[in-house]
Amino acid sequence: AVPPLERAVLTNRRSYGLYDIGQQNLLRQLAESLSKLGRADEAERHIMYLLQLSERVYGRRDPRQVPILCFVGGWRADAGDFVGARAIYRHALSLVDQKLGPKDPAAVEPLRALAESYTQEVYYSTLGIKTQGPRMPTDADGASNESKPLNPRYLGNEGAEVLERPTEILWAQPPSGHVKLGVS
Repeated sequence: AVPPLERAVLTNRRSYGLYDIGQQNLLRQLAESLSKLGRADEAERHIMYLLQLSERVYGRRDPRQVPILCFVGGWRADAGDFVGARAIYRHALSLVDQKLGPKDPAAVEPLRALAESYTQEVYYSTLGIKTQGPRMPTDADGASNESKPLNPRYLGNEGAEVLERPTEILWAQPPSGHVKLGVS
């Protein structure tokens, strides 16, 4: 599927220009396909272009970037870069907090993604997948051993703490907003 996607991106850029936000779905699909083929460097090039595209179209501090930032953070987490993914989620969250306020429903997506990254990191360690960044402790003495899975007990509290905020945000919404946000 990579060659047709690459042609589609090229055709889109020729037809609508380099900075057409309409190409974001093609860039996402292309990056995911390249990642699954083990071509992470090429995928990262498209991911970085997607980030540049969103900054140019929306502006550096615009919360409309949040879905793109969450996609990029998810891609980083899938690649095992949990430190980088969490930094992106925190950036997305700061955009929402600064422009829309801390109680805005737009904060739910980056908060949930940030919390999920901790669970995903533990899961990766049980599978023996090597992750980037500092290794969390696996023992009570604070030691870290690459061959042992992470012990969830020694993870920080951030993952659990950030889940409280989306719950508060969602319950503060009117019932009609619950359906829109995927809560029943």
